[in-house]
Amino acid sequence: METRKVIGNPRASTQFHQLLIKNLKTYRKKRGYSQMKLAQLCSVSPNYIGEIEMGRKFPSADTMDKIIFALNLKPYQLFFSEEDFSGLDEMLKDRYDRVKSDLVSYVEEALRFYESEDTPLGEGAERQELTRSMRLRDTQNPPKKS
Repeated sequence: METRKVIGNPRASTQFHQLLIKNLKTYRKKRGYSQMKLAQLCSVSPNYIGEIEMGRKFPSADTMDKIIFALNLKPYQLFFSEEDFSGLDEMLKDRYDRVKSDLVSYVEEALRFYESEDTPLGEGAERQELTRSMRLRDTQNPPKKS
């Protein structure tokens, strides 16, 4: 991955570092936290948070994990601009909803099949029939591609 020099904070020389600084400040302020409060939540000194925000220091993975937890973020939120992930949460929720709906349909279909057959779940021919029925349904209703 190529890193580019960014004009702005001379201490934070990469786009990645600049973005980390910008997002850290933004989310800290959105939560109403001072540098001191965030430092307390992360078990680091307030000076260290200030040094990170000025681009003089880069936090360790352990400290980043504490910051992410303290600010109640998803890890990617510190490293992407809002434009990069504005639709990501919605896309993931849509995908989850579709998978959940498909799973509910499969279970309902299986229950209807076994209730109508009055057969214990998992026996030879009946299980094969259920599998065939579900495969047929999948070919008739292929999943939507995003």
